[in-house]
Amino acid sequence: MYIKTVVVTLVVMGLSCLWTVWQPVVVDLDVLQGFFEIFGVAYAIIMGFAMFLVSDNYNTFKRRIHGEIDDLQDLRDYLIYVDGQDELVEEIKGNIRKYVEEVLNKEWPAMTGHNHVEMDTPEEMYAVMRSVNKIRRTNESDAVALERLIATIASITTHRMERLHAAHEKLPSPFRQLILILSVFLLFAFSLMPVPHLPERLLLGSLMTLSTVLIVTVIFDMADPFKGFWRIEPDAFRSLLKRL
Repeated sequence: MYIKTVVVTLVVMGLSCLWTVWQPVVVDLDVLQGFFEIFGVAYAIIMGFAMFLVSDNYNTFKRRIHGEIDDLQDLRDYLIYVDGQDELVEEIKGNIRKYVEEVLNKEWPAMTGHNHVEMDTPEEMYAVMRSVNKIRRTNESDAVALERLIATIASITTHRMERLHAAHEKLPSPFRQLILILSVFLLFAFSLMPVPHLPERLLLGSLMTLSTVLIVTVIFDMADPFKGFWRIEPDAFRSLLKRL
């Protein structure tokens, strides 16, 4: 990310130097000031809205992952209240492990490649449901455990659906193009500023370019939670699989 930012900044500053030497257009300072007052506000609103969208979806995706993992761990822990059915408890734990392996080996690679993932409940979770349905209510502890297990399974399937939906959310292509066009237009307009000395122009231009490119890069990076500097790895699922 930082290499791309530096490269873009150097390219823009090189063009700015050529523009300074050539000076094909001279714009009045009052006109530029009025332009930046209007365009700057509009640009800040659009970029702020874009940042809100990508950060909200990014955080939602992370919350769904942790919510699903917490429920899977609770599902395992509630089995301690099932008395005298050790073989069935191990069967349920085995099916939970198979579900986590399904997420790691199939769903996560599909989400990373932005491929279609079946929204219906996977067979591995149905296996967990069938195993839980075999629990015999021999005492009050079994009845309470069964109630909690059923509620937790429902919560897991909900978190899974929301995780899959959040994984496919992204900035619309026209909105991405709008951000790029407005950013380029902003840098071009800034290059028209009548700064007489080249060192001052380079300093101001580099700071403006660097900040603009960083903002755009962060937005595009966070828009895809599986790539870039802020990518989300399935480490939490791997850790859960080890604990299971």
